[in-house]
Amino acid sequence: MTRTAFALWLGASAVIPGTLAHVVPAADQQNDTRRRFKTGDLQLRELATVSPAPAYPPASLAKKVTGVVVAAIRFDSKGATEAVEIVQSPDADTGRAVHDTLMRWAFRPAMGMGGEGMLFFYFHMKGRDGVVLSPAQMRDVINPGAKPTHTRPEQEAPPKLITEAEFRKISALSSTLLLDIRDRETFAEGHEKGAVNIPFGSGEIIARAPAELPITRHVVIDCRDPLDLCALAVHQLTSEGFSQVSVLRR
Repeated sequence: MTRTAFALWLGASAVIPGTLAHVVPAADQQNDTRRRFKTGDLQLRELATVSPAPAYPPASLAKKVTGVVVAAIRFDSKGATEAVEIVQSPDADTGRAVHDTLMRWAFRPAMGMGGEGMLFFYFHMKGRDGVVLSPAQMRDVINPGAKPTHTRPEQEAPPKLITEAEFRKISALSSTLLLDIRDRETFAEGHEKGAVNIPFGSGEIIARAPAELPITRHVVIDCRDPLDLCALAVHQLTSEGFSQVSVLRR
Protein backbone atom coordinates (compact mmCIF):
# COMPACT_ATOMS: atom_id res chain seq x y z
CA MET A 1 0.00 0.00 0.00
CA THR A 2 1.41 3.43 -0.92
CA ARG A 3 2.03 6.13 1.68
CA THR A 4 -0.77 8.31 0.29
CA ALA A 5 -3.30 5.49 0.24
CA PHE A 6 -2.38 4.42 3.75
CA ALA A 7 -2.66 7.98 5.08
CA LEU A 8 -6.01 8.58 3.41
CA TRP A 9 -7.38 5.29 4.68
CA LEU A 10 -6.13 5.95 8.21
CA GLY A 11 -7.36 9.52 8.36
CA ALA A 12 -10.75 8.99 6.76
CA SER A 13 -12.71 9.78 9.93
CA ALA A 14 -12.19 11.90 13.02
CA VAL A 15 -11.40 10.19 16.32
CA ILE A 16 -13.60 10.73 19.35
CA PRO A 17 -11.41 10.68 22.48
CA GLY A 18 -11.92 7.66 24.72
CA THR A 19 -13.87 5.64 22.16
CA LEU A 20 -13.14 2.71 19.90
CA ALA A 21 -14.76 3.19 16.51
CA HIS A 22 -15.34 0.24 14.16
CA VAL A 23 -13.95 0.63 10.66
CA VAL A 24 -14.22 -1.42 7.49
CA PRO A 25 -11.16 -3.58 6.71
CA ALA A 26 -8.60 -2.08 4.29
CA ALA A 27 -8.84 -2.86 0.58
CA ASP A 28 -5.84 -5.17 0.72
CA GLN A 29 -7.56 -7.22 3.43
CA GLN A 30 -11.03 -7.62 1.94
CA ASN A 31 -10.79 -11.39 2.35
CA ASP A 32 -10.15 -10.96 6.07
CA THR A 33 -13.45 -10.92 7.93
CA ARG A 34 -11.93 -9.34 11.03
CA ARG A 35 -12.70 -5.69 11.60
CA ARG A 36 -10.48 -3.02 13.08
CA PHE A 37 -11.07 -0.27 15.56
CA LYS A 38 -9.62 3.21 15.30
CA THR A 39 -8.54 5.18 18.34
CA GLY A 40 -6.26 7.99 19.47
CA ASP A 41 -2.74 8.45 20.82
CA LEU A 42 -3.65 8.22 24.51
CA GLN A 43 -5.76 5.09 24.07
CA LEU A 44 -3.09 3.42 21.92
CA ARG A 45 -0.52 4.01 24.65
CA GLU A 46 -2.89 2.52 27.22
CA LEU A 47 -3.42 -0.54 25.02
CA ALA A 48 0.31 -1.04 24.43
CA THR A 49 1.83 -4.04 26.19
CA VAL A 50 5.28 -3.50 24.70
CA SER A 51 6.17 0.15 24.10
CA PRO A 52 9.86 1.05 24.05
CA ALA A 53 10.57 4.75 23.65
CA PRO A 54 12.40 5.96 20.53
CA ALA A 55 15.99 7.03 21.09
CA TYR A 56 17.13 10.50 20.04
CA PRO A 57 19.31 9.89 16.97
CA PRO A 58 22.88 11.14 17.59
CA ALA A 59 22.95 13.03 14.28
CA SER A 60 19.68 14.82 15.08
CA LEU A 61 20.85 15.58 18.61
CA ALA A 62 24.12 17.03 17.34
CA LYS A 63 22.16 19.38 15.06
CA LYS A 64 19.62 20.09 17.84
CA VAL A 65 16.78 18.97 15.61
CA THR A 66 13.45 19.30 17.42
CA GLY A 67 9.80 18.80 16.52
CA VAL A 68 7.00 16.28 16.31
CA VAL A 69 7.01 12.94 14.54
CA VAL A 70 3.54 11.85 13.44
CA ALA A 71 3.22 8.12 12.88
CA ALA A 72 0.29 6.07 11.58
CA ILE A 73 0.29 2.57 13.03
CA ARG A 74 -1.72 -0.56 12.31
CA PHE A 75 -1.72 -3.79 14.30
CA ASP A 76 -3.38 -7.17 13.84
CA SER A 77 -5.90 -9.07 15.96
CA LYS A 78 -3.07 -10.56 18.04
CA GLY A 79 -1.65 -7.13 18.83
CA ALA A 80 1.45 -7.33 16.63
CA THR A 81 2.37 -4.22 14.65
CA GLU A 82 1.74 -4.74 10.94
CA ALA A 83 2.66 -1.39 9.43
CA VAL A 84 4.00 2.03 10.40
CA GLU A 85 3.96 5.11 8.19
CA ILE A 86 5.83 8.29 9.17
CA VAL A 87 3.45 11.04 8.13
CA GLN A 88 5.54 13.94 9.42
CA SER A 89 8.97 14.34 11.01
CA PRO A 90 11.50 17.14 11.58
CA ASP A 91 14.18 15.12 9.77
CA ALA A 92 14.74 11.68 8.29
CA ASP A 93 16.65 10.33 11.30
CA THR A 94 13.95 11.12 13.87
CA GLY A 95 11.32 9.63 11.57
CA ARG A 96 13.38 6.48 11.12
CA ALA A 97 13.92 6.17 14.87
CA VAL A 98 10.17 6.29 15.52
CA HIS A 99 9.38 3.89 12.68
CA ASP A 100 11.89 1.26 13.81
CA THR A 101 10.78 1.53 17.44
CA LEU A 102 7.05 1.27 16.68
CA MET A 103 7.61 -1.87 14.65
CA ARG A 104 8.55 -3.47 17.99
CA TRP A 105 5.41 -2.29 19.80
CA ALA A 106 2.66 -4.73 20.73
CA PHE A 107 -0.92 -4.09 21.85
CA ARG A 108 -3.74 -5.68 23.76
CA PRO A 109 -6.45 -6.24 21.14
CA ALA A 110 -9.94 -5.12 22.04
CA MET A 111 -12.73 -7.61 21.36
CA GLY A 112 -10.31 -9.78 19.39
CA MET A 113 -9.86 -7.16 16.67
CA GLY A 114 -6.86 -5.40 15.25
CA GLY A 115 -6.58 -1.64 15.48
CA GLU A 116 -5.10 1.49 14.01
CA GLY A 117 -4.40 5.08 14.95
CA MET A 118 -1.92 7.92 15.11
CA LEU A 119 0.93 8.30 17.59
CA PHE A 120 2.91 11.47 18.25
CA PHE A 121 6.46 11.77 19.57
CA TYR A 122 8.13 15.06 20.49
CA PHE A 123 11.89 15.39 20.09
CA HIS A 124 12.74 18.12 22.58
CA MET A 125 15.95 19.72 23.79
CA LYS A 126 16.25 19.93 27.57
CA GLY A 127 19.39 21.92 28.16
CA ARG A 128 22.10 20.04 26.30
CA ASP A 129 20.18 16.80 26.45
CA GLY A 130 17.59 15.51 24.04
CA VAL A 131 14.43 13.83 25.26
CA VAL A 132 11.55 12.14 23.43
CA LEU A 133 8.18 12.99 24.96
CA SER A 134 4.56 11.90 24.59
CA PRO A 135 1.88 14.55 23.93
CA ALA A 136 0.93 14.51 27.63
CA GLN A 137 4.54 15.07 28.67
CA MET A 138 5.03 17.80 26.08
CA ARG A 139 1.85 19.47 27.26
CA ASP A 140 3.40 19.81 30.72
CA VAL A 141 6.35 21.58 29.09
CA ILE A 142 4.32 23.98 26.92
CA ASN A 143 1.33 24.48 29.24
CA PRO A 144 2.41 23.53 32.77
CA GLY A 145 -0.49 23.06 35.13
CA ALA A 146 -3.13 23.35 32.39
CA LYS A 147 -5.91 20.79 32.47
CA PRO A 148 -8.61 19.83 29.93
CA THR A 149 -12.10 21.08 30.71
CA HIS A 150 -13.97 18.51 28.57
CA THR A 151 -16.88 20.86 28.00
CA ARG A 152 -19.87 19.76 25.94
CA PRO A 153 -20.87 21.61 22.76
CA GLU A 154 -24.19 22.73 24.28
CA GLN A 155 -22.27 24.36 27.12
CA GLU A 156 -20.30 26.58 24.78
CA ALA A 157 -21.16 29.82 23.05
CA PRO A 158 -21.31 29.73 19.23
CA PRO A 159 -17.89 30.10 17.56
CA LYS A 160 -16.78 33.70 17.26
CA LEU A 161 -16.48 34.54 13.56
CA ILE A 162 -14.11 37.31 12.50
CA THR A 163 -13.29 38.89 9.14
CA GLU A 164 -9.91 39.33 7.52
CA ALA A 165 -9.86 43.00 8.60
CA GLU A 166 -10.74 42.07 12.18
CA PHE A 167 -8.01 39.44 12.21
CA ARG A 168 -5.40 41.98 11.10
CA LYS A 169 -6.56 44.39 13.77
CA ILE A 170 -6.51 41.76 16.52
CA SER A 171 -3.08 40.55 15.44
CA ALA A 172 -1.69 44.08 15.69
CA LEU A 173 -2.96 44.48 19.25
CA SER A 174 -2.39 41.02 20.76
CA SER A 175 -0.43 37.81 20.42
CA THR A 176 -2.57 35.76 18.04
CA LEU A 177 -1.76 32.40 16.53
CA LEU A 178 -3.23 31.36 13.17
CA LEU A 179 -4.11 27.65 13.05
CA ASP A 180 -4.67 25.96 9.70
CA ILE A 181 -6.58 22.66 10.12
CA ARG A 182 -6.43 21.47 6.51
CA ASP A 183 -4.54 18.32 5.53
CA ARG A 184 -0.78 18.50 5.05
CA GLU A 185 -0.84 18.26 1.27
CA THR A 186 -3.34 21.10 0.87
CA PHE A 187 -1.47 23.22 3.42
CA ALA A 188 1.79 22.72 1.50
CA GLU A 189 0.14 23.96 -1.69
CA GLY A 190 -0.45 27.37 -0.15
CA HIS A 191 -1.20 28.94 3.21
CA GLU A 192 -1.11 32.18 5.16
CA LYS A 193 2.39 33.24 6.20
CA GLY A 194 3.11 32.23 9.78
CA ALA A 195 0.20 29.78 10.02
CA VAL A 196 0.63 26.61 12.07
CA ASN A 197 -0.72 23.41 10.52
CA ILE A 198 -2.38 20.78 12.69
CA PRO A 199 -4.75 18.73 10.51
CA PHE A 200 -8.25 18.17 11.85
CA GLY A 201 -8.48 14.45 11.10
CA SER A 202 -7.32 11.46 13.15
CA GLY A 203 -7.47 13.25 16.50
CA GLU A 204 -4.45 15.45 15.85
CA ILE A 205 -5.92 18.67 17.26
CA ILE A 206 -6.88 17.05 20.56
CA ALA A 207 -3.48 15.39 21.00
CA ARG A 208 -1.16 17.98 19.48
CA ALA A 209 -2.64 21.43 20.11
CA PRO A 210 -2.12 21.43 23.92
CA ALA A 211 1.39 20.04 23.39
CA GLU A 212 2.40 22.66 20.81
CA LEU A 213 0.28 25.79 21.26
CA PRO A 214 0.35 27.93 24.43
CA ILE A 215 -3.20 28.07 25.78
CA THR A 216 -2.61 31.72 26.74
CA ARG A 217 -2.48 32.70 23.06
CA HIS A 218 -5.53 33.80 21.09
CA VAL A 219 -5.94 31.00 18.55
CA VAL A 220 -7.59 31.94 15.25
CA ILE A 221 -8.66 29.05 13.04
CA ASP A 222 -8.10 29.81 9.37
CA CYS A 223 -11.43 28.39 8.20
CA ARG A 224 -11.26 27.35 4.56
CA ASP A 225 -13.20 24.16 5.33
CA PRO A 226 -16.94 23.80 5.97
CA LEU A 227 -17.94 25.96 8.93
CA ASP A 228 -19.27 23.01 10.95
CA LEU A 229 -15.82 21.40 10.77
CA CYS A 230 -14.18 24.58 12.03
CA ALA A 231 -16.80 24.80 14.79
CA LEU A 232 -15.91 21.27 15.88
CA ALA A 233 -12.24 22.27 15.96
CA VAL A 234 -13.20 25.20 18.20
CA HIS A 235 -14.97 22.79 20.54
CA GLN A 236 -11.94 20.50 20.66
CA LEU A 237 -9.62 23.38 21.53
CA THR A 238 -12.00 24.78 24.14
CA SER A 239 -12.33 21.36 25.74
CA GLU A 240 -8.56 21.17 26.01
CA GLY A 241 -8.33 24.45 27.93
CA PHE A 242 -7.98 27.12 25.23
CA SER A 243 -10.04 30.14 26.34
CA GLN A 244 -9.61 32.43 23.32
CA VAL A 245 -10.52 30.78 20.03
CA SER A 246 -11.94 32.57 16.98
CA VAL A 247 -12.74 31.53 13.42
CA LEU A 248 -11.43 33.51 10.47
CA ARG A 249 -14.09 32.90 7.85
CA ARG A 250 -12.75 33.41 4.33
